[in-house]
Amino acid sequence: MRVPVDLPAWNQERVKNLMKSEKNVVVDNTNIEAWECNPYVIMAQEFGYRVEFVRSNTVWRNDVEECFKRNIHKVPKEVIQSMKDRMQELSVEKCLESKSPW
Repeated sequence: MRVPVDLPAWNQERVKNLMKSEKNVVVDNTNIEAWECNPYVIMAQEFGYRVEFVRSNTVWRNDVEECFKRNIHKVPKEVIQSMKDRMQELSVEKCLESKSPW
């Protein structure tokens, strides 16, 4: 079961302020589904940033058991499995077209 998650407004505001000051910006987040990236992609376009999506290229990136063993945030294995199951390929277009499920 998915629980509504309020995207952290403080982080979006922080990213917006960095973009306003023309800093290089990396939004280091799980960004599993396109809708999660939507606010950041909109801001990037507004401020003329190039958007690049980067996924892990480790040989164990799709191995839930290995990700569970290596995670330092105590994320339960069931949550990691759910994240893997929901993982979407991301693009600027997909992010812009997406809407929050909430």
